Amino acid sequence: MRPSCSDISRRPCLRRSRSRPRGFRRGLSLVELLLAVFILAIGVISVAAIFPAAIFVQRQSTDDTLGPIVADNAMAVLRQRLRQEDFGPLAPFYPPNSVPALLPFQAVGAPTASLAGDWGWRRPAYVIAQPSMTIDGIDVANGSMVIFRPAQGPTNELTYSELPWNPLATAIVTDPSSPQFLQPAWYGAFPPTIVIRTEDRIYPLGAAAPQYRWEVLFRRFQGRVLAAIFVYRVTRAGGEGGGFRVGPASAPLSTALPSFPIGVALADLGLPVWTAGGADGNVQTLADNAVVPGIVAGNPFAIDNPLQAWQAPGQWLLDQNNNVHRVLRGRKLQSDGAPVLARPLPLIPALPAFPPVPNGDIDAPRVVQAIWYLPARDAAGNTITPVFVTVREL
Repeated sequence: MRPSCSDISRRPCLRRSRSRPRGFRRGLSLVELLLAVFILAIGVISVAAIFPAAIFVQRQSTDDTLGPIVADNAMAVLRQRLRQEDFGPLAPFYPPNSVPALLPFQAVGAPTASLAGDWGWRRPAYVIAQPSMTIDGIDVANGSMVIFRPAQGPTNELTYSELPWNPLATAIVTDPSSPQFLQPAWYGAFPPTIVIRTEDRIYPLGAAAPQYRWEVLFRRFQGRVLAAIFVYRVTRAGGEGGGFRVGPASAPLSTALPSFPIGVALADLGLPVWTAGGADGNVQTLADNAVVPGIVAGNPFAIDNPLQAWQAPGQWLLDQNNNVHRVLRGRKLQSDGAPVLARPLPLIPALPAFPPVPNGDIDAPRVVQAIWYLPARDAAGNTITPVFVTVREL
């Protein structure tokens, strides 16, 4: 017979009374709860880490798409303001009996001439006055570009222009005993006043906080004037775009010349010329053909140094042979190794010389001797991000 709860032994009854009610579930312990929170945190952090990378990729994709469009707009502006004839006829770069040492500037990089009258990359003048200056009765704001500039020299308001202009102008100095008499003929009377304001060099036009800006260099090559367009973004300290300011260059750059874009000869940097063989100069060793020679880990590097900013990741470089290079893997720290370009340096055959060659600077084969690039920051400390560089015929 089954014992009842009144029996001496009450164990079955007690067991039944202590049994779990239907629907009861055991709760999580503190250790289990902490473990779940930890796993959830890892997931949230992993998802959050995707957003900066996605923003960077989207920004880069936008730059790659809009960079050429901005360059097209820049060429449209330039072609509205300038003609090939404004840069003078096909006369020798250094006319007979001229003395290059007496020029008011020493242009960066020897121009690789193939025709009499060719000249290398040259920068227009920039207004560095704060906030503006007056040119021919026109109020011109800081950062405006003055394509040509008379030979009187720089002031605290305007830098020199490296560009030659029409040599048919009347000479300012006619005394043969004056050193200026020996200067090329285009250092004569005032050239036409051609100003491209900062608001003309933005994209979208008329925007209060433009996404992109552009600058330009000029050269004559094979008898035609070429323009090199540098497209970039300006970012303020808070992350927003917009502001831009040009100031006078500081040492070791010449205060007389424009420093935007920066132009340097590799010899002045203590670097060897760049050849198609890369770091070791041998085209057969493919692994290092895109490595910039002459730089190793430990070489001085600071992003704000104007002579070293070209080594930064993502930089766009223009050389004296009209080639454009991009730094794929650059230096962020002094301990980083040599910059690596996106593509190996091409083997450039020598140009055929058409006499008379005024400079005698034909290379055989041609190598990279000088580069032009954008600084890391403008005069106001805003960050400059290079986006695109292209060479077009004016």
